[in-house]
Amino acid sequence: MSLSFYLNNIDCSVNLEQTSWSISQQWGRQGDTATFVLYDQYESIPLITPQPLSLVELTDSVAGTLFKGLVYTPKQEVLSPNFNKWTLNCRDYTFFADQAVVFGDYANIAANTAIVTLTSQANCGVTAAQTPGGYVSPGPIIPRLRINYLQLTKAWDYISKLCGNGEYGWYVDADANLHWYNETQQTVSGVTFRSEEHTSELQSLAYLVCRLLLEKK
Repeated sequence: MSLSFYLNNIDCSVNLEQTSWSISQQWGRQGDTATFVLYDQYESIPLITPQPLSLVELTDSVAGTLFKGLVYTPKQEVLSPNFNKWTLNCRDYTFFADQAVVFGDYANIAANTAIVTLTSQANCGVTAAQTPGGYVSPGPIIPRLRINYLQLTKAWDYISKLCGNGEYGWYVDADANLHWYNETQQTVSGVTFRSEEHTSELQSLAYLVCRLLLEKK
């Protein structure tokens, strides 16, 4: 397992504390979070200065991208005059949708069309496009849809619930593309991390917990 860490597209792998990073994946991948610790030892000018909304990415040589998102609270600790410790609390690109508010009143609109329309209205950095070509799958017709100034993520939730009890779900991927799909028709492949609490934690090897189930499908 060979890890690479990027801060604003700059390779900072040598600064990453390899034994203390963690990634928490929410059930359905709706708002994954991560924590990374970086050390910066320098002569005169700090080499790294993470800011809120800095881009971060953690990749593995085998598994590919493990996390990609934004720093929302960087915390600095001065260990010595020329030695800084940074703790980066991060969120995936769902963060953009949480900051956007949308509205609309529609009649006889396909759920997938409503999802794309509202995401486009938000203009928040998340892309939604219908299949083929995009990742928003076909959905049923909604006779009347009223969105009264909701967070974009709440609007996605609301539309998903109107389409069936737990049948539809969504997540924002590492390229800020929205995936909206019928979970009953979804095929799963690759590696899935799952826990009994419906929240999984992918942690550095030294801190893996026994309750984490790794399923290869």
